[in-house]
Amino acid sequence: MVSSKHGARISMRDVADLANASAQLVEVANTINRANPVWANAAVQVLIAVNQVIERLQQKGAATYARYLEKHGMPAAPGEPYPAHPLDEEAVEEDRALKEEED
Repeated sequence: MVSSKHGARISMRDVADLANASAQLVEVANTINRANPVWANAAVQVLIAVNQVIERLQQKGAATYARYLEKHGMPAAPGEPYPAHPLDEEAVEEDRALKEEED
């Protein structure tokens, strides 16, 4: 995750990690409920609250990536880099130079 003046930027890996963490919290909550200790309700409520935050962040990141892919499209083939941001002139020039070398 990268922080900028506009807020935190979340990577696709962060989105996947948040989804995995959410699933793990659900498993822990289920395990606690099956064990049925006296403190189960309090612990499960805390896990639910944490899981709701994780899910919100994961969904926000996934929605951001969906909007990006809708706007820029997917790479042409697996392993190809995403197209450079139009404002990143240096990266755009590098892309042009690479394409000219290929031709």
